[in-house]
Amino acid sequence: MEKKIEHIIDLKSFKFKGNVLDIGEENHGIVYNLFKNNEEDESTVDYIEGSENKSVLEKEYYHNVVLFFYLSTLWNGKDRRKVLKDAYEFLNPEGQIHIWDISKINSKILNEKIKLILPKEEIKEIKIKDYNIIKEYSKMDALKMLEELFEIKDIRQWNDIYYISAQKKGDVINEDSTSRDKLKVYTQQFSNKVFKSIYQRFGISMPNKRVHNKR
Repeated sequence: MEKKIEHIIDLKSFKFKGNVLDIGEENHGIVYNLFKNNEEDESTVDYIEGSENKSVLEKEYYHNVVLFFYLSTLWNGKDRRKVLKDAYEFLNPEGQIHIWDISKINSKILNEKIKLILPKEEIKEIKIKDYNIIKEYSKMDALKMLEELFEIKDIRQWNDIYYISAQKKGDVINEDSTSRDKLKVYTQQFSNKVFKSIYQRFGISMPNKRVHNKR
C-alpha cells in the first residue's frame, strides 16, 4: 500500500506588502490570515471567486495577487492563462503574483490534506480533491505560462506542492487608458457590500483596513 505523504507548509513568517487580491474557487481564509500579519495600516485585502465580481475591481490597484491552490482546479491552459492575464491587469506596475498549488499527474486522483502553520502558530488544515483522472498539471506548466507575463522571483517546493512568486513585466498587454478606467470600485458603500457578503458566506470577519481609490 502506498504511504500517504503528510503535507506541511510553514507560513507563519509570511507577510504581504501593500494591497492584496485573493482569487480562488474556495476561500480557505488563509490569505486573509496572512494579510492580518501585514503591519501596514493603509492596505486592503479583497477576495473574488474566479471571475465573479471582477467588474468592481480597479486595474493596476493591487500590490499582490494570490492564487491559493486555484490554477490546478481549472480545466485547461486557456482558462489558466485567462486568470493569469486578469492577475496581470489588476497588479500595479511593480506588483507581484503569489501562487501556491499542487502538481497532478495524468491517471491519478488528488485527495490530499495540507497542514498550514499560520502566524501566531495557528494551525489550519485544508483538503485538496480532484478526481479527474485525465487532467494533468505541474509546476513546470505554471512556470511556462507565468513567464509570458511575469518575471519569476522565487520558487519553493514541498513534495508535489510548490510556491512561486513573480513580478509583473512592463507593457506586455497593450491596453488603452479608457478601458482601464472602466474597472473601478465606484463607491465605497457598493464595494463594502459586495465583499462583506462574500466574507460572511465563509464565516470570515471583514478586515478593518480598507481603502479604495486612494490616489
